[in-house]
Amino acid sequence: MGPAIGRLDPDQITADLNAAADYGLKLPSATKQLFVAGFCWGGGQTFRFATNRGDLAAVLAFYGPPPAKETMSRIKAPVHGFYGGNDNALTPPFQPPRRL
Repeated sequence: MGPAIGRLDPDQITADLNAAADYGLKLPSATKQLFVAGFCWGGGQTFRFATNRGDLAAVLAFYGPPPAKETMSRIKAPVHGFYGGNDNALTPPFQPPRRL
């Protein structure tokens, strides 16, 4: 993560994501289903956003740290975490990966 990203205010990130989501849902071609996805730092923000937005249809995190344990219960949407099974640098925040 670069130094500029590390200085971003988490509440402002959530506000920006809410604004983008609200705008997208109002587009004429919108399906009225809201999904969130992110990779690495964005995966962490995906988790954080899910703890603050109750109308998500699904959460797709490609790596990224989990939200604080005490906030996980606020996630209402299904969460799909994508982590490399042999990647020892990161571990999934939820149940171990299952083979599909």
